[in-house]
Amino acid sequence: MTELRVDQVSSLCSLGMRPLLMTGFLRQNLMEHFAEKDQIEDASLKDYLWKSSADSGILIESITRWKPAEAAARPALIIKRGAWRVERKGINDQHLGYNSLEGYDRYSTFMTGSHTIFCIALTGAECEKLAAEIYRYLVTFSPVIRRELNLHRFAVAEVGPLNELDESDEHFVVPVSVTYSHEDAWTLKPQAPKLKRIVLKLFEP
Repeated sequence: MTELRVDQVSSLCSLGMRPLLMTGFLRQNLMEHFAEKDQIEDASLKDYLWKSSADSGILIESITRWKPAEAAARPALIIKRGAWRVERKGINDQHLGYNSLEGYDRYSTFMTGSHTIFCIALTGAECEKLAAEIYRYLVTFSPVIRRELNLHRFAVAEVGPLNELDESDEHFVVPVSVTYSHEDAWTLKPQAPKLKRIVLKLFEP
C-alpha cells in the first residue's frame, strides 16, 4: 500500500516557503516512495529500489547535482525548479481598510511556482511507466502535501510528451510538472510610533 512517509516539515518552514525547500521536499518524498517495494504501485517497477549507496536501483537527484554519466543503465528522477511569479492581491501589497493599533503596516503577496520531475529510462515504455507512477503518487497525496507545507495550492499541472534525452541518444524522458502557490506576509515596524504622546495644557482665561 502506498503511503506518504515523510515527517511533518513545519520546523523546516520557519523561514517560509523557499525554492530549495520544495526541491528537497519532493526529492525526500520520492526517495521514501521508492525505498520499499510495497510502496511502488506498478509491479514492473518494484526492482527500482532507491538506496543511499552507489548500487541504488534508481537515481533521484536535483538537476544541480545530476551528472548524465551517472544515469548509465539506471532509471532516474531529476528534479528542476521552474519560475516563481508574484501575484499581487492589493495596492502596494498592503492590507487596507483598517487602522493598526500598534502603528504597524501589514503586507502580503502570493507566490506561484513550479517544479518539474524528469523521468528518465532506457526505453520509452519504461519511461512512460515511471512517469505514471510519479503522476499517480503526487495526485494522490497532493492534499496532504498542500497541508504539510501550508500552501494555498499544490497540483500536478502536466505530464509532458515522451522525448529522447538531449544528453544521450540511449535514454528517453517524460517531464511531470507540479504547480503550487503560497502566501508571503510581513510587517513593517516604524522606528517611531505614529502617535508618540499626547500633551494636555490648561490655559487660564
